[in-house]
Amino acid sequence: MTTERRRRVALAALVLLVLGAAALTLGPLPRDLQDAVTRVADDLTPGSPGFPDRREVEVAANALLLAPVGLVLAVLLPRVRALLLVGALVLAPVGVELAQAVLLPGRTPSLRDVALNALGGALGVALVRARPRRRA
Repeated sequence: MTTERRRRVALAALVLLVLGAAALTLGPLPRDLQDAVTRVADDLTPGSPGFPDRREVEVAANALLLAPVGLVLAVLLPRVRALLLVGALVLAPVGVELAQAVLLPGRTPSLRDVALNALGGALGVALVRARPRRRA
């Protein structure tokens, strides 16, 4: 695959990831989706020792939400400093939580969500930047 084609695929992936994250965080969740998420969380958290509880599942989901976005951003912008990418990945959930507070009365903004989203985004960036670079 050529470099230009890889870049286009990464850009398309980024657009889809951002749209998906925006739909999950800024839109009202359809009742069917809420029910499906609740069923999955209940299946993953049967309440016996060794299984995560619902809070732990939510923490993991928040941490993983922006990880692919960070990964794709790091691939798309290899010359941009990692710290700058992570800064953008901190500002994004801050904006989402502010929008939830101001525009979406049914949603509950959370600083924990900001921290976990940013951590996931930073992990995505780190996964790309930590790998050894190939020489051309």
